[in-house]
Amino acid sequence: MKELHFTYHQLYIETQMRLMKTPNEHLIDRILLEAKRMQLNTIMHIKEIGYQVGFDDNSYFTRYFKRHTNSTPQQYKPQNKR
Repeated sequence: MKELHFTYHQLYIETQMRLMKTPNEHLIDRILLEAKRMQLNTIMHIKEIGYQVGFDDNSYFTRYFKRHTNSTPQQYKPQNKR
């Protein structure tokens, strides 16, 4: 934070003002966007994708994905295949 010359509170306010979402919401969006991109553009298994986006536990990644997208990673891919 020192390198940015922001306090945590200032970063929170700036993120909310510029992106209209909290830093946590932005992070969730970025993780899910990357996971979705990997599902559609690679032949990686769900477990590998979860690991690549920062989850050591495959079942937790699946629950996290479902909580935020209303579909499991396995359900997402067939629905959105080009």
